Amino acid sequence: MIKVFVWLILIKSIVSCAPIQKSSEIVSVSSSGQSLSAGHGDTVLDIKISKSLPNAFGGADIFGRKTDAGRVIVQFVGSQGRVAHFVRQNVTIETNETTMTRTPLIIPTMQTTIINGTIGSTPVSGVSSSQSYAVIQPSAAQGYISSSPSIPFNVEEGKSITIEGRNLKVLKVIQNGIEYSIQSML
Repeated sequence: MIKVFVWLILIKSIVSCAPIQKSSEIVSVSSSGQSLSAGHGDTVLDIKISKSLPNAFGGADIFGRKTDAGRVIVQFVGSQGRVAHFVRQNVTIETNETTMTRTPLIIPTMQTTIINGTIGSTPVSGVSSSQSYAVIQPSAAQGYISSSPSIPFNVEEGKSITIEGRNLKVLKVIQNGIEYSIQSML
């Protein structure tokens, strides 16, 4: 009865993992809220998107491992008067990567050798045991990358726009560029 109870708890803990969650982090900005400047063609925001690594039951990995899910890149492309022009590019990564494609299978092997015999009229015997491990590497994950068409948008001087939980604010439109800041909304 105790064994059944232990197995039920073990199975419940494996199956009831957290749901898959997406998260994002800024790649190109050093600190939030800092005044930055950009010229034509400069990347003003580069966000790396990741999601929880799924386990065999569809829940999130219990160790918190993540897999890439894409990027959002925003470039400054020019200005007209007090209006800054930007282009947003979304890149999505779809993959079959799971905990099973990242974790090797380790199989312990035990070998025992028994020797019996006689030396003269004296019986002798010996036992030798050795243990080793066979490591089977996981299969390689497969995936594909897709990108959506570029999305142009405009932001007036002093105004802001929210992109993937980040607030991009155009502080000032200057000759051949902009001054801007990025605030995390997360």
